[in-house]
Amino acid sequence: MKTSEPILFDTNVLVYNQDQDSKFFAQAAVYHDKALSGKINAMVSSQNLLELVAVITNPGRITRPLTQKQVSLEVEKYLSSSSFTVIYPNDQTMTFFTKLLKRYRLKNSRQTFDLLLVATMLSNGIRKILTANIQDFKLFKEINVVNLYLE
Repeated sequence: MKTSEPILFDTNVLVYNQDQDSKFFAQAAVYHDKALSGKINAMVSSQNLLELVAVITNPGRITRPLTQKQVSLEVEKYLSSSSFTVIYPNDQTMTFFTKLLKRYRLKNSRQTFDLLLVATMLSNGIRKILTANIQDFKLFKEINVVNLYLE
């Protein structure tokens, strides 16, 4: 039974869990194991799964990319898992998005997708994210950022 505060796994955590050649594989695997054992209330968004596909099928991003068939099986594991809850944008997501867009000055267009991820989190009642890229999210005061490397 999951009783802890829900925590969204950022895409980089999902990628590192797949990339055994990464120096961050072990730490990502620890969190994945905690999710699988029910010790943490793990979440992923549909956006995270799309980004996972884009990264782990790209030979320029990881040393051993997966085939489309392999990555489709990985996505299906998340979709059918009782250990991870998949969240989606809902009817409040764009309202959160526009409020955040008015509040924060984005440094580059890539931050648009970080903003959408935060809006999706907030519209689903999630206030905590586990990430290796704390710089991407520390701007947003509405959420708590958990550093993959320090936990």
